Amino acid sequence: MGEFIAYTLLLVGMPVFIGMFVGSFVAIPLSRIFERSTGLQRTHVEILEAVSGLTAAVSAAFLFRLMGLSPRLDVPAIMAVWISVYCLVSHRRFANWLSWLGGLIVGWCALAL
Repeated sequence: MGEFIAYTLLLVGMPVFIGMFVGSFVAIPLSRIFERSTGLQRTHVEILEAVSGLTAAVSAAFLFRLMGLSPRLDVPAIMAVWISVYCLVSHRRFANWLSWLGGLIVGWCALAL
């Protein structure tokens, strides 16, 4: 039953939404700091989207461990599909998508070690 609940929440996109929510609380203040200190515009600081990917990876791993499961490689693959569809539908820039996936991969590799 725990596996069903964990994969249902994953397929619905709960870890990705958590990543977006928590990542925005971190990325928005950091982008303002970068804007003031370096003169870069907030739209040019796509690297901060990696925080959302990292948070999504951590929340998915926490969800599966909470249900008593060990997350396999299909978990980040499902989240990568979610992120790809989100970026495609919302017409995000390619750099945003790469940054999201980079954060997801870094987060997942850090949790695997």
